[in-house]
Amino acid sequence: MLFLPINGWDPARGVPGNMTAAEAVDLAARVHPRYLVPHNYDMFTLNTVAIEVFEAEARRLPAAVEPRILRCGERWEIKK
Repeated sequence: MLFLPINGWDPARGVPGNMTAAEAVDLAARVHPRYLVPHNYDMFTLNTVAIEVFEAEARRLPAAVEPRILRCGERWEIKK
């Protein structure tokens, strides 16, 4: 399971250096986690990456890597 911050970065607006959606998908494609879970989206007024951008990029993931988008406060359990 790989949790990656995808709110991007924009030093001019004070957004710290996190990943873009494309960078997160590229990393997951290299390390092949079972799940890729983006975070840090829709949480801050300075966000630079919309979750729809991640959804589009996630189409490039290998079949064995499942993107899992959680909404703020959503609970997720992985059952064996």
